[in-house]
Amino acid sequence: MELMELSRGRFLTSKLIQNFDQSSFKEYFVLVKEGVVRVLKFPFTVGRDNKANLCISNPHISRRQIEIFVSGLIIKDYFVKDLGSTNGTLIIREGKMIELTPNVPVKLKNKDVLSFGFGVEFEVLI
Repeated sequence: MELMELSRGRFLTSKLIQNFDQSSFKEYFVLVKEGVVRVLKFPFTVGRDNKANLCISNPHISRRQIEIFVSGLIIKDYFVKDLGSTNGTLIIREGKMIELTPNVPVKLKNKDVLSFGFGVEFEVLI
């Protein structure tokens, strides 16, 4: 089973994460503890839409904000792409900001921080 944890940034609380108790969402992720999400199945979408795998109620996040997917059979690489969101998506890597171009995948590295909306951040642990 592929595992990737997305741990919360300082502004995200479990109150903003919706639908994690619904059985249809449990095949995609589990809430390990407040604000920590373990992704179980890819592709994995994040957005405001209740059809997203991780639905976050924040008006500054697009209905379909990002998609995280995996590539490779033995050695797995994780990628993220912005799905054409209104306010964009950033990766903060080693103190540098990388702005994602819509629908262009970027390889994720351990400890990358995904930032979107205003103040919603996830640290990626691979």
